[in-house]
Amino acid sequence: MEWTMPAYDDTAWKMIKIPGTWQSQGISPDNAIGWHRICFFAPDCLREIHPAVMLGRIGNADEVFLNGVKIGGEGSIGDAFVEIEWKFRLYPFPKGIVRFGQDNLLAVRVMNTYRGGGIMQGPACIGEYGDLLDIKYQQEFDRKSVEITLFSFLLPAFFSVIFLHTAGVRDKEYLAFGIFIFLYIIVFVLDSVIFYETGMKTPFVQRVVNALYAVIPGFAFVFILLMCQKTVSAAMKILLCFFGVLSAAMLIPFPCRMLNLLLSVWAAGLVTAIAVSLYVSVRAWLQKLYESGPVLIGILGLTAGGATEMTDMIHPVYFQNADLMGTGMAIFLCSMLYALMARHSRIQKSLHLLSGRILEAHEEERKRLSREIHDGLGQSLLAVKLYLQMMQRESDAGKLVEKDIFPGLIAEISGAISELREMATDLRPVTLEKLRLTELLRWYARKFSEKTGICVYVQGDDELDVPLKIKDHLYRICQEAFSNISKHANADCVQVQAEKRGKMLCLCISDNGDGFDLSEHIGKTEGIGLSTIKERTELLGGMFHIKSRKGKGTVVQIEVPTED
Repeated sequence: MEWTMPAYDDTAWKMIKIPGTWQSQGISPDNAIGWHRICFFAPDCLREIHPAVMLGRIGNADEVFLNGVKIGGEGSIGDAFVEIEWKFRLYPFPKGIVRFGQDNLLAVRVMNTYRGGGIMQGPACIGEYGDLLDIKYQQEFDRKSVEITLFSFLLPAFFSVIFLHTAGVRDKEYLAFGIFIFLYIIVFVLDSVIFYETGMKTPFVQRVVNALYAVIPGFAFVFILLMCQKTVSAAMKILLCFFGVLSAAMLIPFPCRMLNLLLSVWAAGLVTAIAVSLYVSVRAWLQKLYESGPVLIGILGLTAGGATEMTDMIHPVYFQNADLMGTGMAIFLCSMLYALMARHSRIQKSLHLLSGRILEAHEEERKRLSREIHDGLGQSLLAVKLYLQMMQRESDAGKLVEKDIFPGLIAEISGAISELREMATDLRPVTLEKLRLTELLRWYARKFSEKTGICVYVQGDDELDVPLKIKDHLYRICQEAFSNISKHANADCVQVQAEKRGKMLCLCISDNGDGFDLSEHIGKTEGIGLSTIKERTELLGGMFHIKSRKGKGTVVQIEVPTED
């Protein structure tokens, strides 16, 4: 290759600084491959040592020539390439090649398929091989320490997810995070300096690394959506398929030009996914959704890591020794793992509290049934008994039983039957299984209006229906909301709206009552009430919102997924 020869005329080449990326100095190499030509004078004193050249960190594969003779290289250049970014380059000068007392030429061929390319981190110098070797070992030891530290964090994090899965935690967000961190562990190991030094990093392994890098953002994106309780829309599914298709394409041994095009398209999709994730997480945080704070911190950390790495491509002097994307990923993983553990702890605590509330609710229900049976059904049956005793006395005395006694007796029996049916309906209405959701809400609204005199208007499609489990919870939520309205709101009108938006069912219950100050009531409600409504909603994997102001009424909004 003529560029490796000292006689080649390079006067038209641009002078650049070392260390420094091509991109930071306005150079766009052809086909992701660029050349550095470094001229140096070799004084006679170099004869007395074993000379070597230290080029530091190069992005990503290189070949080094001294006076036209190849003296070393790391990775592989070409369509069947192998990248190694964090390996520090130190190449000893073979005997008989250096021209002492004359000018010499070092030609460095570099291939970079993404991020910053070129000689990126020094020191770039010529000196005693043994001295420079100590520097190289120290630099690589520091890098390997970082890799081992991060791996020692990744592995327990992955096993934590496995433990939760075996313990019965099968929520989709835990599955998505488990897949994400498993793939990231694989790509982290395959792309590490330690694995490269085993000699097993081949062009095929490199394609696997690129394919995993391409698909990992898709699983991270799904995980973030699930943590923010966001339904995956059609557009988001297209974005997920986009990452999957690109990942499959990365496994094909395309020429470098085609690979560079795929990487550019992938970068655009990655920016889109990060932007959507930021929007969703900020919105969840503003809505004060559980664990939204750590999720937002993780995304901001990852975004900051990517942004500073882009800055490093322009001004590499600022962050020479930092693995910026790795740092951002570490922040992301720590934040997301904390969010998952916090969610698990909160759910366990909620289940414990809910179990206690259920027991209290059962006891209250027993007391209510006891009162109703004693005061209602018991009194009716006592009246029937008195009628029958009176009839028996008249019969024993040989008197004819008066016909006027039968209407009262029948009325008492009818009343007892009616009360018994009403109690049975309150416990488990037969209509729950027979009627569709909107019809069920209208049926209950009529009963509530007849009992309390409060007007209730139900809006929704009569054909709207959901699985029985969801319908049961929504019916109980309406019971709780209506009970709160009748006891505390002093309202004369209630509006209920049920509608389906995509795969989400939205239920809104609003009244024109007195309202209340949320800051004084949220977290202080005991027993069955707003806390139970919220817990029932979360059991369905949904979201609960409440808006209220004194004198302005109250609005309760429920959003639950209609499909598992």
